[in-house]
Amino acid sequence: MKLKIVVGALGLAMTLSLTGCDALMPNFNPTPTPTAEPTETAPAPKPTPKPTPTKDRSKAEVIILSSMADLNDGIEVIAQVATVAETGGTCTLTVSQAGTKKSISAAAEANVTETQCFPLRLPVVGFAPGTATFTVSYESELYQGLSAINQIVIP
Repeated sequence: MKLKIVVGALGLAMTLSLTGCDALMPNFNPTPTPTAEPTETAPAPKPTPKPTPTKDRSKAEVIILSSMADLNDGIEVIAQVATVAETGGTCTLTVSQAGTKKSISAAAEANVTETQCFPLRLPVVGFAPGTATFTVSYESELYQGLSAINQIVIP
C-alpha cells in the first residue's frame, strides 16, 4: 500500500511539473513573437540592359517542292531551304485569300546539302473554294528567307 502511495505521489508530481510543457499539449494559439519594425530601403538600382548586337542573318532561298489542297487533309505544302544545311530553324506557311490569312509553323532539319521543312498542313476551314496564295518563310539564328508567292486551288 505504501508503494502505491509513493508511485501515485511521484506520478502527480511529474504531471504537475510538466503541465506547461508544449510536448504534452499542443499550442494552437501561439503568442506572436515581436518582430522588428520594417524599415524603408531604397529600391536597388536596375542594371542598365546591354544592347544585344543584332546579327545580320544571311539570305536563304526557300523552294516549294509540292503543294496540294483537299477538303479532308487541308492544305499541305512541302518546302526546303536550298544551300543551307542546319537544324533548329522554323518554316512558316502563310495562306491568304480575300481578307482571310492563316499561318502555321513547323520545325526544319538538316539534310545533306539543304534544310528540309517538316510538312506544313493547314485546315481549309475558313477559306472559300477557289484560288488562294501562299508563301513559306524560313527563319533561324543565322538565316532567313521567303519563297516566291504561289497559288493553290482550294476545293
